[in-house]
Amino acid sequence: MRKRRRALAAHEQSGHARATCRHLFSSAVVLRGCVAAYSATDGELNLWPFIARHPRIALPVIESRHRMTFRRYRLGDPLRRNRFGIAEPVLGRGVPAIALSVVLMPLVAFTADGWRIGMGGGFYDRHFAGAQRPLMVGVAHEFQLLRDVPHRDWDVPMDAAVTELGWRYFTRRGAALRLY
Repeated sequence: MRKRRRALAAHEQSGHARATCRHLFSSAVVLRGCVAAYSATDGELNLWPFIARHPRIALPVIESRHRMTFRRYRLGDPLRRNRFGIAEPVLGRGVPAIALSVVLMPLVAFTADGWRIGMGGGFYDRHFAGAQRPLMVGVAHEFQLLRDVPHRDWDVPMDAAVTELGWRYFTRRGAALRLY
């Protein structure tokens, strides 16, 4: 999947990113509150058009081998590359998980019932392992949807996923979720 993401032509990448960001802007839940986004790498969907226009963004910062936190980010704030080559805020105040309304997560593959495979570090699963967490939304190219992916007891499931084709909702929290 990673190889397939990287192999997309530039016009396909940018077209998928624009369409996905349009879907994000169509969601009232995503537009209000503080949203955790990410800085794309390795063929992930580029969220910078969304990040540049949303007033309350937090970006992940890798603190150690097993710990990720989030920092407030405003367009123009300085960024540095972490050990994985991912841009993260240098400054900015920390944002606790409880203060986030939505988390936009990159992924390698996902399923129609809300499971995802990330890059293998487990950062999102560890950070959001508590019972009270924000809405977890996977962001992917539509071709990353698979029939099944392996998952463990400690994996944090997604509440929804968004691709260039639109929203997909999961009902893990008991009631149907709608992000509009």
